[in-house]
Formats: sequence, C-alpha cells, structure tokens
Amino acid sequence: MRSKQGSDTISQLDRTLPVRSCISCRKRANPAALIRVVLVDGRVIPDLKGGAAGRGAWLHKKCAEVAIARNAFRFAFKQDVAVDVSELLKFLEAQSN
Repeated sequence: MRSKQGSDTISQLDRTLPVRSCISCRKRANPAALIRVVLVDGRVIPDLKGGAAGRGAWLHKKCAEVAIARNAFRFAFKQDVAVDVSELLKFLEAQSN
C-alpha cells in the first residue's frame, strides 16, 4: 500500500495518464503540465509534439530557470559536459510574450 506522504502523490493525479517528474522541482505531474525537452547534438530542444527520438527530460515552465542555473540538464541527459540551452531559452522567451 502506498504512503500518503507529500502533496503530489499519485492518488491526486489522473490515473489514466502517465506521470512524469520535473527535473528541477521533482514534483510529479501529468505530461500536459510539463515541457518535454530532448538532447540533439549537445543542444536542449523543446519537444512540443512529444515524439522526438532519444532520451527526454520533463520540466515545468516556471522551473526552467532553476534547472538551467543548477545544470540539471547535464544530469538528466547523463552528459559529462554542460549542454547548450539557448534553444530552450528562445522558446521560453517566445512563450512569455
């Protein structure tokens, strides 16, 4: 039986959808509430359709700056060196306008 600890337990989420974790805040959410990003040639690219090949990482829009600051993408994509997040920054800037 699952523990009822935490405010983001699976019981509060829609059980018909998959659950993903934000790489920055670690809170669990349905994929519709998160942005999927993939690593392509060392660049972090937003995957808006959700079907890009390769390893993906999920994050909330509001958590993107924190994820960039703490270099969370390097760990999410299991890279030894920092990754280029300029494409993600352009996407987030366009979304805020």
